[in-house]
Amino acid sequence: MRLQDCLRPAFLFNLDYTLRLHVRHKFFGGASIRLKDAIALHLGVTVQDQFQISYSYDILTSPLRKYQYGSHEISLVFSSNLGKDNGGRHHTGIKKQFLHQRFQYLL
Repeated sequence: MRLQDCLRPAFLFNLDYTLRLHVRHKFFGGASIRLKDAIALHLGVTVQDQFQISYSYDILTSPLRKYQYGSHEISLVFSSNLGKDNGGRHHTGIKKQFLHQRFQYLL
């Protein structure tokens, strides 16, 4: 076998669809579908309007499911608002919802 036969150019591209239900801005649950790869179930809690702690379980739908039964994920998300509230718009005129930044750490 030649080396050229083993090497192929490739790039990784995943598309996720996620649906979450938030209860009283405190708790949330939901599901995600990663096309041709996995289905994930999520549960979490929001703490002090700046942190989210969540648990997720991925169920594989790809051919890899023969070798793996799923995976567990715990994540900590920190949210921060950029700029000040100015009637729904930042001083640059951008809607404030687009300035809400999330930083996520996975364990």
